[in-house]
Amino acid sequence: MKREEERKKREEVEERKWKEKLSVERKRWEETWFSILHDYEKYKDQRGVRDLFIDGIPESIWGKVWMWVTGNSNSITKNLFEICLERGERLWVTL
Repeated sequence: MKREEERKKREEVEERKWKEKLSVERKRWEETWFSILHDYEKYKDQRGVRDLFIDGIPESIWGKVWMWVTGNSNSITKNLFEICLERGERLWVTL
């Protein structure tokens, strides 16, 4: 029984370390995106930046990134976009 408890504790410690590392990596990834956005005109044509877009934008900053690069002056959020998309799809079905 003691071995099982020790194993569970080790697993919990490893999981906690993994989550902390993931959190640090996520913040670093977001900071990379924000630094690019801050000086977008300078970076927009660089191959690495295009690769970042292809690899995917972190969901936590998705709305901010797309608002910036598309010039979304109406500040349309992801949620509002999805609502409008759903309404449009329903209209499309009825046509």
